[in-house]
Amino acid sequence: MIYTVIYSQDAKETLAKFKKSNPGAFKKVMKFINELHGQVRDTLNHL
Repeated sequence: MIYTVIYSQDAKETLAKFKKSNPGAFKKVMKFINELHGQVRDTLNHL
């Protein structure tokens, strides 16, 4: 299954500001999001 995420221009700007202002926290949040995406895929495969 392939997922596509489309961000609005405002969201892109907000993410860019967050990444620039606090790169460590940004990496942690992105890692968490990627882990959640993996769990969703695993769960869907077991249905």
